[in-house]
Amino acid sequence: MAWTLQIDSSGDLVLNSRKQLVALEGTAKAVQDIAVILKSLVGSYHLNTRFGTDHIAMIESRQNLQAIQNEVRNALTSYSALTLDTVACSYDDNRALTIAISGTLKTGDAISLEVAL
Repeated sequence: MAWTLQIDSSGDLVLNSRKQLVALEGTAKAVQDIAVILKSLVGSYHLNTRFGTDHIAMIESRQNLQAIQNEVRNALTSYSALTLDTVACSYDDNRALTIAISGTLKTGDAISLEVAL
């Protein structure tokens, strides 16, 4: 049986009050899996070079939001438990990119999350 351990926003493992690792399942696992896909550079995982999001193509798009949305949709096609409903991308005044997605899991649970890149 595979375990998914909870990570925080900086990528560190989360410990509970008893200093034990925290395992995730269900919707929380799916949300974390999706965030990891979006934050990972495609090709950086040598056992699956298609895993991740093409950040370079997103940068080269020169803030073309439609091109970035297409890259996000392409990256998330690998997550078969998700039916993607919406993808919204925006830049703040400091040119930081935020990706907001919503979708439905195969379990029927609706999810939404924002990832800052």
